[in-house]
Amino acid sequence: MTTTPPLPARLALYGFHRGDNGIGRIMCNLANGVAAHGVAVDVLVSHPDSADLALLSDTVRVVALGAHRGADATDRLAGYLRRERPT
Repeated sequence: MTTTPPLPARLALYGFHRGDNGIGRIMCNLANGVAAHGVAVDVLVSHPDSADLALLSDTVRVVALGAHRGADATDRLAGYLRRERPT
């Protein structure tokens, strides 16, 4: 008998890139596909100004970290992980 592992409570996806390079669409497709299977999904972005974010399902939460790079971005990402504790 096979058992199905439990779904994670929340999955965080980080690495969204702005611009017309296809990465944003791929991230949106991934987030939507995982969310369609009942997993709560957060897409973490520096700033929520990418047109690709409109492709996300209403069930996917966009979390704007408000930092572009460097120590500030690392600190904000660490803060999100401490608060939300995605699995």
